[in-house]
Amino acid sequence: MGVSGMSWTRRDTEDPTAERRAAASQLASEAISSAAASPARPLAAPPAGRVFPAVPVAVSLACGIVVDWVVAVPWDVWMSMAVACWVLWAIAWRAARVRFSAVLLCAACLCVGGARHHQTWSLVRRDDVSLLAREVPEPATLEAVVVSQPQVYVRRNESGARGWPPAVRTVCVVECQAIGPAKARRRVTGRARLHCVGRLPGLQVGDRIVIHGQFARPRPPSNPGQFDFRRYLRRRNIHCLIWADGPEAIRLTGDRSGGWCARLRAHARAMCQAGLERHLSQSGLPVAKALLLGDRTGITEEIRKAFIESGTMHLLAISGLHVGILAMFLWRLARLLRLPPAGLALLVLSGVTAYAFVTDARPPVLRATLLITISLAAVPWYRNALSANSLAVAALVLFFRNPSDLFEAGTQLSFVAVISLLWCVGWLRTTAPTAGLGSKPAEQSDGWHAVRAGLRWLREGYAMSTAVWLFSAPLVAAYFNVVCPVGLVINVLLIPVVILTLGLGFLLVASITVSPALSPVFAVGFDRLLNLLLGVVGLASQWRLGHLYVPDLPSWWVMGFYTLAAGWMLAGRSGWGAGLAKRGIAAWILFGLLCALPWPKSPSSQSLRCTFLDVGHGCAVLVEAPNGRVLLYDAGAFHDPHAAARLIKGALWHEGRSLIDLIVLSHPDADHYNGVPELLDDLWVGKLLITRSFLRLEQPGVRTVCRAAA
Repeated sequence: MGVSGMSWTRRDTEDPTAERRAAASQLASEAISSAAASPARPLAAPPAGRVFPAVPVAVSLACGIVVDWVVAVPWDVWMSMAVACWVLWAIAWRAARVRFSAVLLCAACLCVGGARHHQTWSLVRRDDVSLLAREVPEPATLEAVVVSQPQVYVRRNESGARGWPPAVRTVCVVECQAIGPAKARRRVTGRARLHCVGRLPGLQVGDRIVIHGQFARPRPPSNPGQFDFRRYLRRRNIHCLIWADGPEAIRLTGDRSGGWCARLRAHARAMCQAGLERHLSQSGLPVAKALLLGDRTGITEEIRKAFIESGTMHLLAISGLHVGILAMFLWRLARLLRLPPAGLALLVLSGVTAYAFVTDARPPVLRATLLITISLAAVPWYRNALSANSLAVAALVLFFRNPSDLFEAGTQLSFVAVISLLWCVGWLRTTAPTAGLGSKPAEQSDGWHAVRAGLRWLREGYAMSTAVWLFSAPLVAAYFNVVCPVGLVINVLLIPVVILTLGLGFLLVASITVSPALSPVFAVGFDRLLNLLLGVVGLASQWRLGHLYVPDLPSWWVMGFYTLAAGWMLAGRSGWGAGLAKRGIAAWILFGLLCALPWPKSPSSQSLRCTFLDVGHGCAVLVEAPNGRVLLYDAGAFHDPHAAARLIKGALWHEGRSLIDLIVLSHPDADHYNGVPELLDDLWVGKLLITRSFLRLEQPGVRTVCRAAA
């Protein structure tokens, strides 16, 4: 009987067909759990002795990307070396020199990776619009096509310390077509990021527009340790910016360009966002948009910090966890409908592909989708494709598509989480007890089996959560300057809540697009679970010992940690090699923790150094004395106190400091002090020096500073 004629009902007889069905079902379940990168279900360990030919190829491609990022070898040199390696590989292969041909193949992939990175990072077309832009903004008239859904950012007055009225701006990406006035019109190509003050109602993907505004290149960071926004845009192939003073500076030409696929995505996202706004409370709406659609425009600084400090930031970013939970629900639905293996794979792949399409296929989502696709493609043939090989193939597709994704925090954390899970599951299977507890009396077997299953779930969940936390903590500390031990406690306990919340959220989104009448039914449960999740996250973030802010980690320390971790994984789970690697990792972590403590700097013979931070309309001056002490004179910004605090913290962490000996506040103007409460909460501060005239307690911002310092 063919695969299409198979039934998914269980049989008690020893039918080989039924065994094959069960095997296919198990393979699908394990593939979905792997792509989720979540300790919700155990994964399958690959059999010993298997080879993974895609792994060295993917590693070679990544090494080529890194080499070009460091050295910037010309593209023609990369391609010449790649062609030479391919020719030598063909000769060695025909001569049956297997090992030598494998080395040449890896070298060729390394050169291809370097050439691809150089092409996307260092080369632009001769008519690219960025070649006409300067760092100083200049007036320009630009004809372009909208290629991304316009996003509205609202600056809210969240506290009395903020001294700026609410501001609204619209941001989108446009594909440039021409620049200059009508009489001196010049054809151009390339993308630009449009910033417009106010809202742009009716603007959709594919609209042709004429923009009158200020045109410039993104500026490099003006402060030490500041986020490099220019590099962030360059990784997305955006090399210039254009600012419009209002909606009246943008004119629609009346026609639309192609790109029906992008318009379909924008229409689907807008429909889902409108449905969520109708049915959810205002407290949970911003988190719901981020959780289900990846839209974080409404996330406030307080919510973002709460998720970071509780170790649950991965929930706000669409990742493999979301895709894996969606695939798990679709797999359960396929089992309920008794679909054959081919139908099961088709349903799951269609669902995760549609979700990746709506959420813009960010690197972690694309990685999970590719991993599920590769794994489930083998289900109709009852083969297990879940291994490091499938992960390497996903990495090849992802990095060749955009080599700059290799340097994204989300991409790196996603792959580290999956690798650590695969390794941990193999360790769990080797340490699992061989003797079961089935020897209990018959009247106690069912209850004891349930207790044993629950204890085993907790054991495996915490083991996998610990593995993911341990191997991803250095990256989290390097990118976000925080270590969150509380995440070890609550992430496993939140698994049922997260699964139910996302499940109801997916049903809500599906009902909005298919059957709006059912939306209120799912919205009630989703909203309550979402508020429960927010409450737990808020409590975890308030635990003072649950998180610790640390200075920037040295690159050599991070590379050393992952080199030791890779040696531990390659050395196996036992033997002198594994023991040596474990001791090395423990010593390396201890050394890193000692370096991260707020030690006072040793006295130096250098003169006094003052750093005037660019915080916009405001003041923040870092003073470093020759004896190693740090003084901060004023800390505020008129437009955004959180931005001022981030810049000050970034400058301190960049210098390897997390201790301020003294903060001096000059006078009670908001743009001189409104960043102090956040600094007192996140950094070690010795003393706060204020004058008597500062204590104008009728000002809410002054009262906030006094409460934070109490």
